[in-house]
Amino acid sequence: MGQAGTILKTTNGGVNWVLRPIANTQTMLSCYFIDSQTGWVVGTEGRIFKTTTGGATWLLQSFTENRFLYDIEFTDAQTGWVVGNYGTILRTTNGGENWISYGTPDYGYLTTLDFIDAQTGWIAGFSGAILRTTNGGVTYLKPEIQNETPASISLSQNFPNPFNPSTVVNYALPASGVVTVKLYNIQGREVATIFNEFRDAGNHSFSIDAAKYGLSSGVYLYRLTMGGTAITRKMVLVR
Repeated sequence: MGQAGTILKTTNGGVNWVLRPIANTQTMLSCYFIDSQTGWVVGTEGRIFKTTTGGATWLLQSFTENRFLYDIEFTDAQTGWVVGNYGTILRTTNGGENWISYGTPDYGYLTTLDFIDAQTGWIAGFSGAILRTTNGGVTYLKPEIQNETPASISLSQNFPNPFNPSTVVNYALPASGVVTVKLYNIQGREVATIFNEFRDAGNHSFSIDAAKYGLSSGVYLYRLTMGGTAITRKMVLVR
């Protein structure tokens, strides 16, 4: 899977690959097949596609605007789940004909899921989010996670990357203090100050929204500074 609806299929263990694309601009992020013919794919534009022909043809089943859908899984031909940004959790009990939302923005960015049967499963995401359900995803429990104080300053790679329209960055602080995060273009010119505020020691995250800062497609640098320490990483916006 890849950008612009790219999907590749093999029938000989990966010796050869055949292109089975979907005609759209979505970057495909996850797929799940219950047999050699029936499967689903999701990606960066909130669309869910299904095939019953081994990828030869694809049908658009659902569209959720301004959503990145990161993972999809089915336990049988009828029951499946999708997770994404902004706490997105979708569930189907009829093979994807209808999808019901059980998520909430409080869950944050949800990036992976695993169900052992139609009732019991786990969902995880950024900032240590872990959810568990025992009723098929109708309700979720969010266990408390005890955070240890980090040993040093760290700045994670943004996710997703490339991104559109927003992305999330995790960072860790061994001590409390004033933290500054700034955004630069590839030429090194400052584009925006994400924040310049006091932060407690521990694990944190922030988001970068392309629309908020008027960003166009391209490569950017984000830099975290605290005291005499500065860490810089690169990210890519594709619009």
